[in-house]
Amino acid sequence: MFRFRTIPRTVGQVSFVRFNSTKAYDEALAIFKTDLKKAMIAKDVLKKDTIRSIMSTIKNEEINGLQKTEFELYRVFNKMVKQRKDSIAEYQKLNRSDLAEKEQLETSVIEEYLHKLPVASAEEVEKKVEEWLKEKLQNEVPPIGKIMGAVSEELASSWNSSPKIIKALIPKFYKTLSQK
Repeated sequence: MFRFRTIPRTVGQVSFVRFNSTKAYDEALAIFKTDLKKAMIAKDVLKKDTIRSIMSTIKNEEINGLQKTEFELYRVFNKMVKQRKDSIAEYQKLNRSDLAEKEQLETSVIEEYLHKLPVASAEEVEKKVEEWLKEKLQNEVPPIGKIMGAVSEELASSWNSSPKIIKALIPKFYKTLSQK
């Protein structure tokens, strides 16, 4: 059962928001619903179907335990883009340019939403992690556990990332930087 909290918007109206979701996550879902309505009114079948696919994927991920953050949306969108790019390659091998073109158009719609998320790209986070580690390892080489412990929510939010993403990148750079 979902627990809801109420937030009065105006006198007489109440909005329901799910617990454990970030503001950016809730805003993204609201944008999908608004854009879906606009696509339906405009009879834009491709955009309507793509948004429905996005919403369906998000709902399935929520059922599977998705953390309701913009970082998880970013991961889901990247996965969807990768799947479509794989499909495009397969369709091109089979000389099905009509299906490849449809997948390409869907990819562009998903990427449009992906770029609207307030999340740093993987390249930006990698660069920041590398610079941060260089600074940390400048005078001494602390154990990797101590470095992992230094990753906080504050650091991650200042980089528009999540601690989970940063911690996943640390071993990649730690080994090379600690040997210098």
